[in-house]
Amino acid sequence: MIKHLVSNKRLGFKQRVMESSLSRLTDGILILNPAAEDNSKFEDFHQSLIYLVNHGETGAVGVNLNKFYSQTVDKLSETRGLPRPLDNKSTLVPNIIAGGPLNEGGPWVLQPSENNYEVAIGNQYLCLAFSDDAFEALSVNSGQPAVVGVGTVGWGEGQLERELAHGLWQYLPSDYDLLASIPFNDPPLFAVHLLLQLKYGKSPVRQ
Repeated sequence: MIKHLVSNKRLGFKQRVMESSLSRLTDGILILNPAAEDNSKFEDFHQSLIYLVNHGETGAVGVNLNKFYSQTVDKLSETRGLPRPLDNKSTLVPNIIAGGPLNEGGPWVLQPSENNYEVAIGNQYLCLAFSDDAFEALSVNSGQPAVVGVGTVGWGEGQLERELAHGLWQYLPSDYDLLASIPFNDPPLFAVHLLLQLKYGKSPVRQ
């Protein structure tokens, strides 16, 4: 699925905005409906929070922001040949995010859409970049909030719409005031705060 949405050419900001306008679901979040938690097909998404990076005519791509590998981001420095090592100051969380079951061999950077990377998908707010130039920029500390992960979640043409129609997912726009007002429990609460940090540069203060 991801091969349909990731270009091997630089994606301009205007192009990403145009693609994101194809559907209102882009830049939203998905939480598995509790009624679907007993469905074995969705067992990997129990208590997950998925950010929809892009949703268009050919399908959708997102990343799960609520699961982490034990490996930390500094280990990527050894495999990517970065000019400077990644450290805790480079990302919002020290661990690599387990973004989903697809494209598990491809690490990515999720950060605000202010750069044009060689291989990336995104929307007007956040960009999911897979190419070396994104990691190189992160290693020299671009100053932007960012997270690093491996793997994505994908849907084919019309698949996500059908799953939503069957009530398998709860969909919410990633609006700051809306998400800050919902009394989420952990573990989704942590992912909500992480997303708000990425998109708005701040997260609600826990009471």
